[in-house]
Amino acid sequence: MKVRTFARVALTMAIWPLAGAAIHACPICFQGADAHLTSGVRLGVAVLIAVTVSVVGTCAVFFGRVMKRQ
Repeated sequence: MKVRTFARVALTMAIWPLAGAAIHACPICFQGADAHLTSGVRLGVAVLIAVTVSVVGTCAVFFGRVMKRQ
């Protein structure tokens, strides 16, 4: 069960950066926006996702090691 969940997460993380701009931003919200603004928003979202994934991953590793010791 855990392998299946890990495989899904890994597959999603591998496909997401390769996907087109359709999943990165809503075309209605950014239709008339400046190109620099759109690229800045995308970069900001990517940074926030990276920070969140690194914090959650670090917590998972920490708690995994704590559980392993007990």
